[in-house]
Amino acid sequence: MNTNLYQNGNFSVNNGSSIFVEGQSVQSFNILLQGQIDVYLSVLDSCDGISEEDILKKSCKIYTLDQNTFWGASDFFLAKKHSVSYVAAEHCNVYAFPVHTLDQAKALFESQKDYGAYIVSSISSEINSSYSALAEIQRHSRSLCASTGRLGLFFWALKEKYGFSVSPSGEFFKKSLKSYQKLKENHILLPDGFNPDFFENPSPDVEEQAWNPSCEIDPVKIDYYKHILDLSMDLRKNFFGADAFITHYHCQEASKCLCDLHSALKEAFKKMDEGLNRLYSESGESIFSEFYRAAVEMKENGQDTSVISQLLDYMVHKLKELHALYENEYGRKVEIDIAPLIDACKQVESTPASSRNEGEAWASGIEVGEGSDYIPEELRNSVEKILNYSGISKDRADFFRSGLQAFKDRKDEASFDKEFTAIKNQVATTFFEIYEAVFKRATAEGNKSRLYHMFLIYGYMDEELLSARHIHTLYRNADKSETGTLAPVHNMREWLLKIYNKEKDPSVNEFGQDYFDTFREMKRRGEVTDKDKVNYDNNLEARLHYEISNMLKVGQKLCYGQMSTYFPILHNGMVSKDLSRAMVTPQLVNESVKKVLDADFSAFHREVFYRNPEKGIEKEFIMKAFPPDFILIPTFGSRSLMWQELTGRNRSTPGRLILPVFTAENLDDVIIRLIGNFRWELCRTMMGTYWNDISQKSLTSEYTDYIQFYKKNKDLSEEAKEKIKMQIQKYNYRMRDIFTSDYETWINHESKGIIRLNKVARRILYRYCPFPKAKRELLEKQPLFSDIAVHFNNIMAKQARQIENHYYKLTKAGISLDPDMEENLRFYKEM
Repeated sequence: MNTNLYQNGNFSVNNGSSIFVEGQSVQSFNILLQGQIDVYLSVLDSCDGISEEDILKKSCKIYTLDQNTFWGASDFFLAKKHSVSYVAAEHCNVYAFPVHTLDQAKALFESQKDYGAYIVSSISSEINSSYSALAEIQRHSRSLCASTGRLGLFFWALKEKYGFSVSPSGEFFKKSLKSYQKLKENHILLPDGFNPDFFENPSPDVEEQAWNPSCEIDPVKIDYYKHILDLSMDLRKNFFGADAFITHYHCQEASKCLCDLHSALKEAFKKMDEGLNRLYSESGESIFSEFYRAAVEMKENGQDTSVISQLLDYMVHKLKELHALYENEYGRKVEIDIAPLIDACKQVESTPASSRNEGEAWASGIEVGEGSDYIPEELRNSVEKILNYSGISKDRADFFRSGLQAFKDRKDEASFDKEFTAIKNQVATTFFEIYEAVFKRATAEGNKSRLYHMFLIYGYMDEELLSARHIHTLYRNADKSETGTLAPVHNMREWLLKIYNKEKDPSVNEFGQDYFDTFREMKRRGEVTDKDKVNYDNNLEARLHYEISNMLKVGQKLCYGQMSTYFPILHNGMVSKDLSRAMVTPQLVNESVKKVLDADFSAFHREVFYRNPEKGIEKEFIMKAFPPDFILIPTFGSRSLMWQELTGRNRSTPGRLILPVFTAENLDDVIIRLIGNFRWELCRTMMGTYWNDISQKSLTSEYTDYIQFYKKNKDLSEEAKEKIKMQIQKYNYRMRDIFTSDYETWINHESKGIIRLNKVARRILYRYCPFPKAKRELLEKQPLFSDIAVHFNNIMAKQARQIENHYYKLTKAGISLDPDMEENLRFYKEM
């Protein structure tokens, strides 16, 4: 242990330092005041007599603790030894309370009434995190168990077919042989030849050596602790602060639940280790070694080893995948030397990779040894096919090729030197010229080639820049098409088609000018006249060029997020998460949007003019929802942008929000920030020059006034003022970003009754970003919401009566209400 927290006081912990290690005695309750702590769990049955270094080497990260968490307390109530290890993920400040007996714990609960609620809440939060981690690792374990089980079956099928003498006698292979014999008895046939789907997507028809956890977790218990966290902190403080016995009992029960989860996690990680060692081990019998021995014998006998070579290649791919999983997801280094395995695969090949049946392997995304070009024929020599299809001049194509080759020749893709920057700029300069040419030709010809779809949708261009697994993900998804239900979501190819077909107008450029503003600017300079307007408006190629040169070109660079390392073509260096899990789809976007609308139902509503001359309705104000367009930019990026809040100058048009088509960020958080930015900019535009005029009440004017004059606000405590000061400094006085940070808190916490905002910010957000009625009625029971709820309800009821009276007069005058007006009345009544 690098930090002594057995004394009362505040302690500083450096990034990467181990604080407590699994197996050490628990002698304190600890509060994480600042920073983050990673929690690790070992696969060891016992840590007695094992060094801290060796324990951590055998440990996997299961979750991360955030600040304001009581940690290490759960083990105090049970074994008095830490069941996990704690390592500082960044510089941390920790406050420790030495506690040695249960009586001391109860005394702490009596003297510090709020601590009981904090400790129960912290353990409940760890239960949720552990349960999520358990679901994930069990999924990986089951998948690996199924894959190795199928490989065992296939071994005996190949032995029967080719007659090699290799006959392993280990327990795993004995079970596999029994399972294979049973399949034959039931007349169930295995695939004839290598089929990756057989190993990746097992069916119930074939019996494999399945794994079922011995420790089942009761989901009702997990839901119970989730519901505790959904209660407001004030309610939790009142309940757990009322009786130390109740608090102690809840702490014990929650600790037992967390202990069960840790046991289940340990079992799952052990199962993963077993599966890994079964697949390949440097010492002893393994699936890879037995298949390799069989392949060597077959090659010596002059037999065709193509199927068994593909199986070996598949296992290498699987080992690479597991190595990345352990290291990237679980922070544990697994010693697997892949290079000798790749050499072994090459030694037993009987046919070159290019002659293999791509339908058997690469169409399903199986990666083989490094440098192999064994991919679908459609994707081989992708760069040349795309360049030829684009039809750009030979000089431009050569210029692009030389830049791309120079990029591939560089080992450090994140280099900042001027030479490398020039190389990347050389590629980027021509990329969008190629992109536009390919789009136009593919659209004109109705070309459905997956290669060109991958280029247009994902920014894919070169099979040598991506791993085979990533290429497979793109290839599998390239021709899928779906849209959103709550909000429209478009990939870049779909979006450009709408621009090209005049279904949508081109987006604004980086200076806020749209396609038609540009015409006005050209007219002012004398370059065009009014006679040119019709041709300009209907020039499909000019509209497309404007969109690609502005929104796509600038948006891709911004969505990528790192200007210094920006590159327009998708490559391994920018991929920080498996593409299958990083892909942003319309379904995922809409799921995240729904979560926001469940808390802020009017996020896409605005008040607009409405007229219907046929019914005699000349001018009415109505509230109507205009969901923005979500546009997926072809890049792997970390940033999303509120590109424009309106289309053109019409206030009854949807805005445009852009996201990278791949991201390692939490999509729920991304969408919340986007909608927060959208809310701010929409209000600012609708209010015009009065957006920050406090005499004209609006979201932007009231919030701006609150931030500008917080120091003089008597409704704010000194602590609240200090937090606002830090918030302003963090976002460098950018009012929209300051608001969005509060909006995130409003959606993630306040909507669940978890108090995080001060009363002034809460009042503003309650007024302009109200929760749905059912949620408001639930929260009204809390004192901090009751007063603002009464005021809000009175205002809404008054507005509803005014509209109802106005509509009554219209119907008396013989004007019937149409659906938009009825919806407007319903909005205010139900609001």
